Amino acid sequence: MCKGYLGIEPHFELWRYFFYIYLIKKKERGRKTLVPMGCAGIHLQGQRAAENMPCQLSRSNKGWHSHWFYLKNDPAAPLPIFSVRLVEEVPLSWLWGPPVKEKKMRDLLEAITFLKTRGLRGASVIRGYHARRVVPLMARVLPMYKMTPAAQLVGTTLAHGLLRDSEVAQRVKEATGEADVVFPIPGHPAMRPDAGFIELPAGLTFRDSVAPLPEHAAVRATNRAADEQRKKEKNDEEKKRRSKQRAKLQRGKRRQGSSEEEEDDGSM
Repeated sequence: MCKGYLGIEPHFELWRYFFYIYLIKKKERGRKTLVPMGCAGIHLQGQRAAENMPCQLSRSNKGWHSHWFYLKNDPAAPLPIFSVRLVEEVPLSWLWGPPVKEKKMRDLLEAITFLKTRGLRGASVIRGYHARRVVPLMARVLPMYKMTPAAQLVGTTLAHGLLRDSEVAQRVKEATGEADVVFPIPGHPAMRPDAGFIELPAGLTFRDSVAPLPEHAAVRATNRAADEQRKKEKNDEEKKRRSKQRAKLQRGKRRQGSSEEEEDDGSM
């Protein structure tokens, strides 16, 4: 959606706004145990589903073993060393929650709403990367919306050969679980930069937001420590304010009790 319809790189804050990560455990003999593979899952934030494009996905991944594949670890850009470590507890970063709806987020959500009213849905996006022949974990020199037949794709990894319409429809059907999928999709908006793609309203501005890298850990730790200190100071101030209120209330009660005692003595 980001590349093909919003015309931007994948937006980390937008992803955090719509999705969250949870830890997966399996039950064995009445106890929950960690799983060695696929230990985490991604869910759509239920209360935000209406703000995203409609996207039905298959509820079953039965038969995925038959599509298992291996990728070469490119020495020019190697994958991280496997730590042989299971994620036993949810990291704190998973609990930070979605960002607040700032101006930059409001513009993105407005653009998504605009595209939804013109037919954008999940099946359209899935159709897009199959029709463009984008491959998993591809090396690329151009964003997807610039990969046209006339573009120079040297250094970009794409699957070979075009797919028949019926094959694209079958792949969309497998991903969505929709039985009546057809391709081309009626009312489907064109993907950038194909002819007829939807121009977004003027005045909407997007700022890049990428996922934090390991080298950002020290900066995040510093920012988190500063946030915790500010939170502590705020909590301390609130405790002092409440303590003063309680002391003031107690003094008022004592004065009221003394006045009542003096009235009782005078009446006797």
